[in-house]
Amino acid sequence: MQNLEFIVVGKPPARIPTALQDSLRPVSRGIYRNMRNDIAKNALSRCKAILEQQLSLAAKDPAVKAPPVSEIYRPVALDISTATMDEFDSAVLKVNAQKSNTLIVIYQPAVMDDTYIDKTEITSFRPLKKLANSQLAFLYIYALGPGQFDLDWISGFSRLSQVALYGNFTGISPLQTVKDVFYLCLHVDKISDVAPLAKLRNVAIIDITADEKNVNTSVLSHLPNLGKARCPSADELAEKTTEGCFIATACCDAYDAPEVLILRQFRDMCLLPHSVGRMLVYMYYQISPPIAGFIRRHARIQAFMRRFIIQPIAYLANRQLGGM
Repeated sequence: MQNLEFIVVGKPPARIPTALQDSLRPVSRGIYRNMRNDIAKNALSRCKAILEQQLSLAAKDPAVKAPPVSEIYRPVALDISTATMDEFDSAVLKVNAQKSNTLIVIYQPAVMDDTYIDKTEITSFRPLKKLANSQLAFLYIYALGPGQFDLDWISGFSRLSQVALYGNFTGISPLQTVKDVFYLCLHVDKISDVAPLAKLRNVAIIDITADEKNVNTSVLSHLPNLGKARCPSADELAEKTTEGCFIATACCDAYDAPEVLILRQFRDMCLLPHSVGRMLVYMYYQISPPIAGFIRRHARIQAFMRRFIIQPIAYLANRQLGGM
């Protein structure tokens, strides 16, 4: 697997709102850049792990269609958090020219005190339509900024083997045209009906949540390959990348959740540089794995911990990081 190329499209706003000037520090923008890097690396690790499963299954099971490629090449992470639509369009053309088969798109404008610091101009992901006839096989999109985004542009992506969409996407019906998809992940705000996905005969892994709640996918139980593979766990991905925050990861059920990323940044920038901080981190890693395992087995405790403990701690940590 080749190294990930990280492309930042756009630039910081020329003017920061006066109300934020005193609280904003240059390091805060660096924190968001690091978080976006972590998101991209985690996505690439998941992509590789699932591809390995599909290749293995396709070799043994004729019901599983082989992926259009046998390896990940020229993987690109496109950070469009401060891009204009024209810049986004130009960046997609560049990705197309590179003949990459793996694309991770991140739209995560920096936020402080519920106010977007970065100027946001992304209104649609339609520029990706230019990649419909390309070599693209693995597509991960993290639309974590403001706005609602349709999926009409995804029609015609016949080679897609993995699709992961995070954010405020609406109307999943166009996904039924991506007939050979093996892995489908939808972590979106609202899904009213998953029936359109019943045409995805090759899908083996479906991971769907809406408004942070699991969605009833029983209507898809007839799909012949469903359940033949599994999504790598957060702990497995943490082992493939770097050590994560076990309890926070268990509460958020995602290695790349915003709270987990913030707490990891707090650990690296505020604790690890000091001897006392390193001792605390060491003690935490000794005692937290069994606690994290207990939390994962109890959904109500998991939800309570995330909302009333992890999120407030992450909020305070983010303010501390922004004030450095």
